[in-house]
Amino acid sequence: MNHSLAAAPRGSETERSRRFIEKLLEGQRKIFGAGGTSSRSVMLSVPHIFRWWLPLVAAVQLEKCGGTLDARTKEIAILTTSITNECTYCISHNKTLGSATGVDETIVNAIRNPTLHASLSPRDAAIIEWSQLVTLNQAKYKPAVRERLKEFFTEGQIVELTLASAMFCMINRLHDAMAIELEAPEVVALLVDAAETTTEQTLIDYMRSTLDLPRT
Repeated sequence: MNHSLAAAPRGSETERSRRFIEKLLEGQRKIFGAGGTSSRSVMLSVPHIFRWWLPLVAAVQLEKCGGTLDARTKEIAILTTSITNECTYCISHNKTLGSATGVDETIVNAIRNPTLHASLSPRDAAIIEWSQLVTLNQAKYKPAVRERLKEFFTEGQIVELTLASAMFCMINRLHDAMAIELEAPEVVALLVDAAETTTEQTLIDYMRSTLDLPRT
């Protein structure tokens, strides 16, 4: 997919478009590093959505961006959703991110095989069960699972956990529908460094930097 600005409107509109996209790319590098290049190329087709997409995804997925859940918990939920949806792109990315937070193959195998849930801590098993129910839109039929989550999480954290699965249902479908190609492992690995350094202040600075950008 070609996202050059050769076909952009002439004159000052061309320059505004170029500055707008350059600012988005700068923000993407600051928030998610140099990883996710294939996904980025698709989202640049809709730059005025991508503008708000970046901080939303970071706030829901990353640990130090405003929420209270730890990164490991979020990655268990995200991996559960991505594996349930069979999204190869998101499984690869989040196995890398998850491994850096302590999500090992024991958890990945248990996501794939419910009979292995007994080998997990009750907290991890509850995260997986809830995330699978959210992914399959079955959570409303299993209120007992939500009640069990209250043993480990506040109401706000349950909402945050649910947001992670719900958001990645959308992201899984986007990547699969648009046939987004998986990057090389060394490119995916760049996401880990960004995940560890991006904070809520990073998002605030990014948002401030885009507020004065004109609509092209």
